[in-house]
Amino acid sequence: MIRRIATVGGLTLLSRVTGFARDVIMAAILGAGPLADAFFVAFRLPNHFRAIFAEGAFAAAFVPAYARTLEAAGMDAAKLRRRLRDARAKLLAVRAKRVRPNLDDKVLTGWNGLMIAGLAGAGRELKEPRYLRAAERAADFILARMRKDGRLLRSWREGQAKLNAYLVDYAFLADGLLELHRATGGQRWRDEAEALMKVLDEHFRDRAGGYFFTSDDHESLLARTKRPFDQAVPSGNAVAVGVLVRLGRLTGRKEYVQLAGGDLAAFAGCYSGPGIPAAAGCEFFDVDGDTDVDCADWPAFEHAYLMAHGTLPSFEPCTPPAAAGGSPCRSPSPARLPSDRCRSFCESPN
Repeated sequence: MIRRIATVGGLTLLSRVTGFARDVIMAAILGAGPLADAFFVAFRLPNHFRAIFAEGAFAAAFVPAYARTLEAAGMDAAKLRRRLRDARAKLLAVRAKRVRPNLDDKVLTGWNGLMIAGLAGAGRELKEPRYLRAAERAADFILARMRKDGRLLRSWREGQAKLNAYLVDYAFLADGLLELHRATGGQRWRDEAEALMKVLDEHFRDRAGGYFFTSDDHESLLARTKRPFDQAVPSGNAVAVGVLVRLGRLTGRKEYVQLAGGDLAAFAGCYSGPGIPAAAGCEFFDVDGDTDVDCADWPAFEHAYLMAHGTLPSFEPCTPPAAAGGSPCRSPSPARLPSDRCRSFCESPN
């Protein structure tokens, strides 16, 4: 059995090493193009066929081989399991003496904000109080342990919080707190979200619209970037716009919606092309069959358009979730503009 395992492992390693060498050689010969693509597809077809048709046969062949090994050794399965358990314990004891690999166990503010939002939303929809309690504990921890003089810190590890927080930390945490407010009706969470957005506006805002990734008192950089696109996590600018819209509707304060509208106006042209990595930002837009930005589902885009033309309609704040038992603040009713006007604005946001 050991010989069979070694054979399979050796052949797998050999296949991957030679496959890498083959890919390097063929890339050098064929270059980039349809011919090279066809070559690599053709070489991968056998692997796909094996995965579809041969995995079961491999398992069916391995199980009898395992049984024959036990029979040849005159050992029953229970005895073998005991020996393997003892062997694993000895191996673990030896391994424990080695230097352990580094473990990335720091706590990040922004990522916890995403988790808080997810837990709060799941707790609300599934009526599961454990999720809500977990979200509240995480929020309490960050606000108590990862904030200094009203400013968030980026990371926490072994009792120490450090590093200036980034745009995503403020935006994601504020979004998570509003989800907690929506799920529980707790006024504290809305107030904390407002406080975070006040800091964001004071230290991160670009007066031309949108937010920089770093604060104005961050360490000196060659350039302060302003990113509208998603990466491994949603765009901080897109999430911040959503927070502003929701705060505006919750509080009835027009300045929140004006800020959100200005941010959308600054980035509207970035979302109008195909294949744009901006799912979070595109939540604010309808996309028709021609992949053109058409109109907004959320009032923020209507406000952005009207603000660009010098007017802004009045609106009433929505009912807080504690009183309503479920609020429309997250997904307000569509407010559409004529398609030609909306397209014109998207093509020339400034």
